[in-house]
Parts: sequence; structure tokens; C-alpha cells
Amino acid sequence: MLTQALMIGMTPEQFWDESPSLFFNYLHAYERRKKNEYEAEIEKMNLNAWLEGMYMCSALRANPVMGKGKPYPEKPIELKKSDTHPETESAEKKAEERKKVAMAQMIQFEQYAKLYNQTYFNKEEGE
Repeated sequence: MLTQALMIGMTPEQFWDESPSLFFNYLHAYERRKKNEYEAEIEKMNLNAWLEGMYMCSALRANPVMGKGKPYPEKPIELKKSDTHPETESAEKKAEERKKVAMAQMIQFEQYAKLYNQTYFNKEEGE
């Protein structure tokens, strides 16, 4: 049990000379600290996975075959909102842009489907 006490941060003097309740207080604090560290690590991993996905989407959009040929970001994506770059687009403008993107994706998929059907099934549209 002394080994456990040393692992959770107690000194040998505290373990032998102080009240047993001190051991349980140290143990409780140690468990909470470990739980917080675990949750912080999970949050960090989640953020890293999200950021990696953002870079992957940027790479796919930059590919002229897969995306729209948009340029890949020249510098890392900023995670903190900066006061120097306030958002100026209105919600309506963003919604309109999303509609345009969805329409372009639908047209691109339709073209892919036609090409696939012509290549593998020798079918034209409407057959």
C-alpha cells in the first residue's frame, strides 16, 4: 500500500504519520486528475482528427479531377477566431453558396454515373 501512496504523490512520512483519510483524499485527487488528463487527451485527439479531415477536404477540393480545382491553403488553418478577419458574409449568401455547391456536386455525380453506365453497361440515358 505504501507503493500506491507513493504513486499518487504522498510522501512516506505522510503515509505513516498522518490520518488514513489523507491517503483517500490523495487517491481521490489522483483519480480526478487522471480522468481530466484522459478527457483532455481524447479532446485533443478529436480535434486533431477533425483538423486532418479539414486538410483532406481541402486537398480533394484542390484536385481538379475530384473537386473544383480550388487552391490548397498556403498556410495552416487557424483554429482560433481572429478579430482581424471578421465574417462578412450574410447567412443568405452562405445558403446560396451551399446550394451552388450541392448543384455542382449533383451535376458531377450525374456525369460520373452516365460515364460509368456507358463504360460498363453500354447504356445511354433513358435505356
